[in-house]
Amino acid sequence: APHADFLSLNLNCPNSLGGVSVFEDPRVLRELFVALGEVPGLPPVFAKAKTPRGEASIDAVLEAADGFHFIRGFVPNPMLPKPYSGLNTPPAELAALPGTLSGPFRHRLVGPSVRAWYARIDPRRHALFGVGGIRTAEEAYALIRAGASMVQVLTALVYRGPALVGAIKRGLDRL
Repeated sequence: APHADFLSLNLNCPNSLGGVSVFEDPRVLRELFVALGEVPGLPPVFAKAKTPRGEASIDAVLEAADGFHFIRGFVPNPMLPKPYSGLNTPPAELAALPGTLSGPFRHRLVGPSVRAWYARIDPRRHALFGVGGIRTAEEAYALIRAGASMVQVLTALVYRGPALVGAIKRGLDRL
């Protein structure tokens, strides 16, 4: 905690338990927040939550986080449903793999996910990270327009290198 500017708490790992998380239960999630609140010097925490199945699910996460002032925002995490299409890997091989895909394959789901969360949060209280397949300034800007306070670039850095960050920043200035 004393070495971090913020923490991103991944509440759903798609590679475990068949994509089902114990933290989908709001009572368990609240217990986690209670325990986390006991950590001294805790920096702001952003809860990365699987994009839920409708507004009631978003509200359940928000209610679980209510009263925990260290929860500063959320990272909507849309999961790409199977079967996947447009990939070179044979469909049978993909179907046998646990988890889900990340990167540009998910990008089409990110904007709607951010919009759904933004409609439910108090933007003065919580921020949103836009994550998932961001490769260009235009993609980052679209998520900002959808309600994201910040964007996170991961997969594209692997393929395009750290100069991508400067290119996206310059593009955002232009936009």
